Amino acid sequence: MSEKRKTGGHSSREIGKLLRKAQGGDSRAFGKLVEIYQDKALYLAFDITRDWDMARDAAQESFIRAYQRIDNFRGDSQFSTWLYRIVVNKCTDLLRAKNRREGIPIEDLGDIDADWESGETFKSDSLENEDLKVELGLAMRHLSLGQRTALTLRYLNDFTVREIAEMMGISENTVRIHIFRGLERLRKLAGYTREKGK
Repeated sequence: MSEKRKTGGHSSREIGKLLRKAQGGDSRAFGKLVEIYQDKALYLAFDITRDWDMARDAAQESFIRAYQRIDNFRGDSQFSTWLYRIVVNKCTDLLRAKNRREGIPIEDLGDIDADWESGETFKSDSLENEDLKVELGLAMRHLSLGQRTALTLRYLNDFTVREIAEMMGISENTVRIHIFRGLERLRKLAGYTREKGK
């Protein structure tokens, strides 16, 4: 996905200028970066957590962490990739903490029964059909955290495998495995729901 598309039309030059100012201690420049990326960060967090309160917390805490560590950004990747990795990590931390409190091992995250009444949908231009969005959102709850995150980043947010690997802190091959296994699980779930609906 191009940087310009991820930033609502802001060029990489504009982002770079704001980033340098923010790294120099200009909090207003960082505030502008927050304005540019806040919606994408929030929806990414929601796509992973499927909980608006948790998504808001994750996005807010991610921007705080990014502000605290802005000097650590070296430019090895795009700023958005660096920021979204923080969001992914914060979502993972919050989900793990929630599941520890509730006594659910992280490995069982993919087996939690879906809240079929929620009806919440993903925000994605890639998926046109609202019913499909709802169905996919419910089915994604049956995936492991790694599978759900990889599929969310790839198909709902249009990131490349390389960008996903950077954000998740895993190899590109592991990302491909998460995507493959997640799609296989979704296919099985789709077959189950079709059989159940007959």
